Amino acid sequence: MPTLTSLSPPNKLAGSAAFTLTVNGSDFVSGAVVRWDGSDRTTSFVNDTQVTASISATDIATPDTAEVTAFNPVPGGGVSNGLTFTITSPQVGLSSTSLDFDEQQVGTTSSAQTVTVTNTGNAPLNVSSVSLTGTNSGDFAKAGDTCSGAAVDPTDTCTIDITFAPTATGQRSAAISITDDAPDSPQTVDLSGTGTEPAVSLSPTSLSFGNQPLGTTSAPKAATLSNSGNAPLTITSVGIAGGQAGDFARTHNCPLSPSTLAPAASCAINVTFTPTAGGPRKSAVVITSNAPGSPHRVMLTGMGSALSVSPSVLDFPDRQVGSSSPPAGVTLTNLGTEGVHIWTTAITGANGGDFGHSSACPTPPASLAGSSSCLLSVTFSPSTEGAKVALLQISHDGGGSPSGVSLTGMAIAPAPGPVSEPSSALPEAEAAPTSKSSQGSPAVITVLLVAGGVPSAGFPQAVSFGSQAVGVSSASYTVRLENSGAETLSVDRVDVSGTNSSDFTESNDCRQRLEPGSSCSVNLFFTPRSSGSRKARLTVHHGASAELHVDLSGEGEGH
Repeated sequence: MPTLTSLSPPNKLAGSAAFTLTVNGSDFVSGAVVRWDGSDRTTSFVNDTQVTASISATDIATPDTAEVTAFNPVPGGGVSNGLTFTITSPQVGLSSTSLDFDEQQVGTTSSAQTVTVTNTGNAPLNVSSVSLTGTNSGDFAKAGDTCSGAAVDPTDTCTIDITFAPTATGQRSAAISITDDAPDSPQTVDLSGTGTEPAVSLSPTSLSFGNQPLGTTSAPKAATLSNSGNAPLTITSVGIAGGQAGDFARTHNCPLSPSTLAPAASCAINVTFTPTAGGPRKSAVVITSNAPGSPHRVMLTGMGSALSVSPSVLDFPDRQVGSSSPPAGVTLTNLGTEGVHIWTTAITGANGGDFGHSSACPTPPASLAGSSSCLLSVTFSPSTEGAKVALLQISHDGGGSPSGVSLTGMAIAPAPGPVSEPSSALPEAEAAPTSKSSQGSPAVITVLLVAGGVPSAGFPQAVSFGSQAVGVSSASYTVRLENSGAETLSVDRVDVSGTNSSDFTESNDCRQRLEPGSSCSVNLFFTPRSSGSRKARLTVHHGASAELHVDLSGEGEGH
């Protein structure tokens, strides 16, 4: 019976070609046969201590072990002890078969994630390459690779580091492909991540301020900035740039870097317009951020008007058909320093024929000088009953032409019998002794103002319009304010207040600055809306806190 002591070689790599196995031992005889897992293999007798056998590629095709024995024929026959032959192979173990990078902002790079490759087999692992494949392979990158070209001994490891830098929003996918000499090559590791990015939405994308008098500030207009993306929006700045940027100002509540605006959140940008010159003015709100398309803009436009028109609305008291209202004043003021030409003035609209006007303004080629004013007078003379509307249009070269004044009034049926207008004589009682009025209609009183806005002695404390038919306007009563001193005075505003203030109306051409020797006029009318005693107060605000007061009264008759 033979005895086996060793095999040469003791192992072979799975998948190798056929080879000759040398079996060493003792007591081999001619005709001895080597058996592979109990199956005879073609054997050659060398001597009593050695035989060889032919092992096919099929025998070593897959990793495994085989028991090798020898059989001697009789005499001296029998089966030897067995020796183990190992069919070796590297094996790949992966620390993870997938890497998920979750959300990552487009254009930024994630921190690296690592795949560890372990040789779990019993032969060296030869890694030829590590590559990235798949639909979005360009969004992933190797930040480190100790596997490519390496021979990894059994139980040893190598590593692959991967980063994610999405180039677009949404789900992104790829795979790591590891090519080696392990039986299951290539091995793959799935890669996934979601690209996110902020997005700027502006509503509206432009703000138009229309006509605005020079040096005055408009009401604010708002634009809303929203983050319509799926990543935080980092806003670097919100400013105004381009064109006439100095004519516009902005405030906002948008968070600036390092703070961010969350997805679906919004903030407000408020803009005002203060023109410094006449004509078209434009600029833009400029928002810089980390959103695609930055910087984003809200376009700003406005029209600087050197010509101020006041008031912008004339609402006439109810007027009987066939009668004419007292004139109401519209003051045109040149806020600039250069002359403004008043080209035309006209009344248009559905009921333009029910209104009339006259102008005391200079006509071309003459112009309205800088810092000066002129007066338009408008009357309401309805021909039929009902609500009447029209528009007084002023064409000029002061910017923002044409300027307009809305005209409204209610025409009522005439009173039964002949309509008699009230006397236009100067109201007696309080006003007459101190007035410097012209004879006839309308009555005029001149008040001389000296330094500090102090009125001349005898300034009327009250004016009585006497009796007046309900719905019919009285003749005008004019208070002329004249600066008889050597210093400039200010007239801040003129108003009517009190219990029946709507029954008394005023129009004036007073500006804020009343130069020495100059004057302005306040025209008063009484149009009772109801019968009985009607009272109000005229107040002229001048200086820092000074006021002139005139108590107004009248008696409504009829209705």
